[in-house]
Amino acid sequence: MESKIIAIIPTRKGSLRIKEKNTRNFGDSNLLEITIQKMLKVDRLYKIIVSSNDECSKNICKKYDNIIYDERDEKYCTSDCKASVWNCELANIVLKHGGTHMMFCHCTCPFIQTSRYNEIIDLFYNEKTYDSFVSCHKLQKHLWHNQNGNYLPLNYELHDVPRSQDITPIYIPTWGCVISKCSNVLSSKSLIGVNPYFVYLNQFESMDLDENLEFLTASIIANMGFSKTEDVNQYVNTQLNNECELLDCTIRDGGYTNNWSFEDTFVKDSHSLAGNMGVDYFEIGFRNNLVSDKGKYYNISDTDINQLNLNTTPKLSIMVTVGRFSLDKFDEKKKSPISLVRILLHREDNIYDYEQAILISNNLIMKGYEVTINIANCESLTNNDINHIKNIYSILNNNIKCIYLADTFGNCRPKQLTKYKIMFGEVPLGFHSHDNSRSAFANTLQAMDDKYCMIDTCINGLGKNCGNCKTEDIAYYKTNNFSYIKHYMKYILKYYKNSYDEICLSQLYFICGINNIHSDYIHAIKLKCPSYTYLDIVDILLKLNKYKSKYNLTNSSCNQRLIDDFFL
Repeated sequence: MESKIIAIIPTRKGSLRIKEKNTRNFGDSNLLEITIQKMLKVDRLYKIIVSSNDECSKNICKKYDNIIYDERDEKYCTSDCKASVWNCELANIVLKHGGTHMMFCHCTCPFIQTSRYNEIIDLFYNEKTYDSFVSCHKLQKHLWHNQNGNYLPLNYELHDVPRSQDITPIYIPTWGCVISKCSNVLSSKSLIGVNPYFVYLNQFESMDLDENLEFLTASIIANMGFSKTEDVNQYVNTQLNNECELLDCTIRDGGYTNNWSFEDTFVKDSHSLAGNMGVDYFEIGFRNNLVSDKGKYYNISDTDINQLNLNTTPKLSIMVTVGRFSLDKFDEKKKSPISLVRILLHREDNIYDYEQAILISNNLIMKGYEVTINIANCESLTNNDINHIKNIYSILNNNIKCIYLADTFGNCRPKQLTKYKIMFGEVPLGFHSHDNSRSAFANTLQAMDDKYCMIDTCINGLGKNCGNCKTEDIAYYKTNNFSYIKHYMKYILKYYKNSYDEICLSQLYFICGINNIHSDYIHAIKLKCPSYTYLDIVDILLKLNKYKSKYNLTNSSCNQRLIDDFFL
């Protein structure tokens, strides 16, 4: 008789140790749906059955035309139901639906790869001497046991302690995948036969979620986008990288607000402030073919830049758009005030012009410039796009500083940036935010935590539409101090008179938040000394931070005694 393998996925309501573990949120989905979607990709399965008494599981199954929902009798859903009885019931369910063999798949092993299921099925068809095939975890550790109140080594002698890698392994079934003949299960009342074949899973794939701590750990891993051991290794290793560099693009991206028609004094003051905030690169505009209705900074020349007489720090960058500029606009680097050229690559007719990006990069690198390639619409990158971009980096012999991911629509989420970091592997990444969905700050902090090597910001968030992440906010995380704050507030007073109060008050709240100081202190200081400027209040807040342990500033309200003592 032809072998027919039916995958059976058991769930039940009222799980005791992890509440509703199979259907509650896990990563972008839930454990049951993750398992179903993997089963649908497994070769040579006759049918897929979900056995449950859970309404949520039933509703999930309704999404899929080729998933059979088997309503489980309540007597098989209690903790009193013996495993032997339940095993026989599973075998009967499979036989009822025309199967000969059961592939038992617990949802609680979320990281088993589809390829692993196919591997176990291949073994089933090719290794005829075994009666069952079992996914397992291999344990090689020094073990002790209790014998009549005495603790004794279990797998070694005290006078001859082996290396852990030399210990005879113990195999622990994970129940993520077990293939058995239904007739054998009914006769033995066990999923695992007398002559099993154990398929070793690595530590990542063998994670089996039985306790809340295990579920929490796995959820964090899933949210970070990890799907294999290599993802974990890659992420951990990248955390050793140096801190990221900060690029201020106030003039370039902020140019969308005024058609790149900035006063030179504003540009010079912005560059000076950026340097004061610890910015590494200052993007002074575009160098695209000039359109008549654009201001000077849309196509800023070396001559115009030199006339500004800017400080040597931060270094200057400029952006060009593929298809909108000419390479002959760039002299050799030694003749130019520009250090970094950023090549913006748009998706046109759903295609990125990767060949042009390579050609332009090689030309500019030969001229001595640092180069980045900036990919627009990063939120919509496909696996194919990512492979193409990784190939670009390889073709350019690692000579570009990084690949920039631009959140053009402003709808990225922090965990997506982590996933990209994993997917791009060794390729260094930069990140350019937009604040359309109010997530620019969170995204930028996540990119920094994930060791992106370059970050874009704008002073006061000045940028297209909703703007960008604010340089003044991120500068603190880069420098770990507020030495720039007075320079910043003077700049705001000069160029943002109409919104000066709002912007500067917001910075005071930021200082409080960073230093765990209640915001009521701002209002208490203003009441105490109405004539104090924002700069005066900054000084006091920073001093208060030094004394917060003495005065218990962790209180949920303002400590008035501290205010009174401070002004004595």
